[in-house]
Amino acid sequence: MARYGFADLAEELGYEGLIPRSWRRPRPEAEPDEVRALNLRLALQELGPTYIKLGQVLSTRPDLLPAPYIKELENLQDRIPPFPAEQAKAIVEAELGAPISERFLVFYDTPLASASLSQAHEAILPDGAQVIVKVQRPDAAERVKRDIPVLRRLAELFEDRTDWGKLYDLTGVVNELERNLHLELDFQRERYNLETMANNLSEFPHIKVPKVYPGHSSKRVIVMERVFGQKPNGSLHESELATEFLRSFLKQFAEDGFFHADPHPGNVLLTPDGDLYLIDLGMVGYLDSRTRRGVTKFLLAMMGRRGDTAAEVLVELGDPLRDFQLNVYRLEIGRLVATFHSTPLSELNVGEVMTEAVRIGFKSHLRFQSQLMLLVKALTQIDGIARALDPDADFLDILRPYLPSVVANQVGELVSPMNLMNSGIEATEAALDLPRKASILLDKINADNRIRIQFEHISLAEAFQPFSKWVNRLVLGIVFAALSISSAMIISSGAGPLWLGYPLLGVLGFLSSVLLGLFLVVTILRSKP
Repeated sequence: MARYGFADLAEELGYEGLIPRSWRRPRPEAEPDEVRALNLRLALQELGPTYIKLGQVLSTRPDLLPAPYIKELENLQDRIPPFPAEQAKAIVEAELGAPISERFLVFYDTPLASASLSQAHEAILPDGAQVIVKVQRPDAAERVKRDIPVLRRLAELFEDRTDWGKLYDLTGVVNELERNLHLELDFQRERYNLETMANNLSEFPHIKVPKVYPGHSSKRVIVMERVFGQKPNGSLHESELATEFLRSFLKQFAEDGFFHADPHPGNVLLTPDGDLYLIDLGMVGYLDSRTRRGVTKFLLAMMGRRGDTAAEVLVELGDPLRDFQLNVYRLEIGRLVATFHSTPLSELNVGEVMTEAVRIGFKSHLRFQSQLMLLVKALTQIDGIARALDPDADFLDILRPYLPSVVANQVGELVSPMNLMNSGIEATEAALDLPRKASILLDKINADNRIRIQFEHISLAEAFQPFSKWVNRLVLGIVFAALSISSAMIISSGAGPLWLGYPLLGVLGFLSSVLLGLFLVVTILRSKP
């Protein structure tokens, strides 16, 4: 990392002595974000597979990184030299329990692609079907097992020794990376994703996923249909296909709660038959019913240009930290929506608006779950895919007629017999348990003849600071008045040692009260209104 200009990170940890002088570069303040982001991408790419995956996870977190870093990390190339075909064949035979010649009519040695966790080979099944055989790298699991503890230790060091490390929850990022990698290393999970998505999209005749062959798949090998097609390139005017594509994604995230989490142009293929295939379902997102309802409400708020409603929905979806200020966040989101008020809906990218809202939330100490962040990125990507299919595609306008039925389905799910029964059971349990809890509380009060309530104040010191200043001035004013009155009484009495014919103690009292009065006047005049 130091060779790419990140020696300052070692300095923050106190390890600057380990960095050769030739690797040290100017402080990051003197380096544009775009340059530093490029260097980060190059460094992660050189560090290897686990770090490439880390960069890909960070590219889904606009709440953690500025826009130039997100854009650069999206360009991370998960391509490394292939491992020998003989090793790939050995893994296939071991996993499928039969020689290659029994399972495949043809198995091509030269891989089509080679990535950090697997590589893909062309093959032909005995029935003539052309397929892709995805084989896990021999050392993939071991490499992940070795790298994750190192990353976790680094995250803990930054959290212990830097303020920004605590703020960014780096350990949480590493835990998220570990979960993603373990899921991607289980090809049975990808097989399940493909089968589930195929079932969910069955009502959309032109939106498909590759067929998977369960009898030829295992935890380290997966065989799926080979799809021949091209990326949507913006030269098409497939308005009906664009509409079907957007409707399919609305169903994925608003109704199913199961969506393709990385639908970039390379993962979408348009076939000569006019079908659109979603490929590479190694990364998918899951949304619970509450989050699905929240996202739908956000879309409705964007259609109505209601910034206050959009802010409230995002707060419901997020996790406000201790010093989160709701009114400030509402104001900022209102300004954001107002910024896009004059933008035609056809030019509005909902994903980009939501991305900016998430960034504002992070600055305001509002955190969001990682699955929602995956959706935010996916929304940005699907808007681009739809416009590549049809330059005139309008995300919100296309989905507007279908949202009422989505809302109806969500409400129906909310009041379904099963949910009502669960709610009834919970309410009954709470009602039956209430006397027991009340009895326990009363017993504690009777035992000690008292009840103790713990109160934790948040930011009350700042709230009472102006009152503290006023009280101090009031006390000084009282002292000033007391000095003035007592000095006048001493002078009028004529008692005590004299100075220029006046009692010395009274003169000193008057001088003190004058100085105190001047001080009060100056502090009041200097105070801000």
